[in-house]
Amino acid sequence: MATSKKFSELPAASILTRNDLAAVAHVDEDAETGYESQKATLEQVGGYINKDLQYATDLSNFPVGSQSPIPAINELRDLIISQIPTKSASGSLVNFTTQLALPLVSLKTEIKATGGGGTPSTPIPIVGVSEVNVYRRGANLWDEEWEVGAYTANGAPSPVIDRIRSKNRIPVVGGTTCYYASGSGNYMFILFFDASGNPLQTSIPIFPVNSMINIPANATCALFYTDSAYGTTYNNDISINYPSTDTSYHAYNPQSDTFTLPLGQTIYGGYVDWELGKATITHKEINLDDISITWDYHSEQKIFRSSEISDIEAPSGTQQVPEWLCEIFSVESSSHVYNSAESYDNSLGCSAAGRLFISYQTAQGDLTTFQTAIAGKKLVYKLATPIEIDLPTTMPNTIQGVQNWFSDAGDIELEYKQDIPSALAEITALALQ
Repeated sequence: MATSKKFSELPAASILTRNDLAAVAHVDEDAETGYESQKATLEQVGGYINKDLQYATDLSNFPVGSQSPIPAINELRDLIISQIPTKSASGSLVNFTTQLALPLVSLKTEIKATGGGGTPSTPIPIVGVSEVNVYRRGANLWDEEWEVGAYTANGAPSPVIDRIRSKNRIPVVGGTTCYYASGSGNYMFILFFDASGNPLQTSIPIFPVNSMINIPANATCALFYTDSAYGTTYNNDISINYPSTDTSYHAYNPQSDTFTLPLGQTIYGGYVDWELGKATITHKEINLDDISITWDYHSEQKIFRSSEISDIEAPSGTQQVPEWLCEIFSVESSSHVYNSAESYDNSLGCSAAGRLFISYQTAQGDLTTFQTAIAGKKLVYKLATPIEIDLPTTMPNTIQGVQNWFSDAGDIELEYKQDIPSALAEITALALQ
């Protein structure tokens, strides 16, 4: 006598085969007639499913059932998906090569401010993030839109007529490498820009064609132009490849796209969960001369000290705070600043009690000079308690083909279903009929 079970009672190995799915796909609407007409097919694959969502290994005493087969297919599909393991990948750039459409389970992006580390005489502005862009590209990041001409070192068009240039800025990932592949010409010229569109070079870098290129750490986009040997007509032979180990020409994937998520405010540190529609804010920006902060001078240690800042995540005395940024001071451990102020001039630290220590030897203990130097200057520090805000829930659905995923706001993390049976598309289509 045959045994029959609900799908939910089955071990995964009993149903996760292409033949079993094919058997389901051939069941007719009429239960008794349908099963009999497909008996030969069903016997070959070794499994039976009736309209009551029951499964059996043979037809002996098999219940015919009375329900539609569609719920059975839906349950089977959900069970298959739930049993497929997930896998994650993260970094400044994540590369995939897959022929199957892998469902994307979650997407998280870092929010990271840039800049800081200047001096009172040469401040370096801190740039926060007001929207997060996630780029999904093929192997070639360049959109192959071109025109005749070149560029100056600051990115302005140059009216040269003996070569071609990229028409649009190309998104790149700072601190990584790419490969410039070209079937023509001898050299190429590539310019890099930061998140604010500022050029990162004073002269134009020159690279031989078919070579790996190191991208500056704070670069987010690039432009290029060819040498005159290339000519004035694009030959469909240039690509800027990720990963840099890919040295062949690839046509631009027209399905490349950009996903943009406005944050509703400027954030200086944290991350976004695209699936849940949440942003977690881990850092805060303040002015060093904020009205809530008072300063004094410690003459023995030759440092300026702030009052306690209540919401700071204070490090230990020797702990470095690399996640902090200051427009006019380098950020060091509080022990360095406190104990060796003259050796760490123009630096800032934070005590365990949440007090800022600043070594600024130019002021020589003069609070007025010090306060003039810090007026309106920014500090970004880590919060003791992160703040969570709601955002729209929006997320791409799948990963397929050769794809590069990266963000202009920091690192990216993706979680996806690892191995999808090719028959899943068939069972999904049938379930939706």
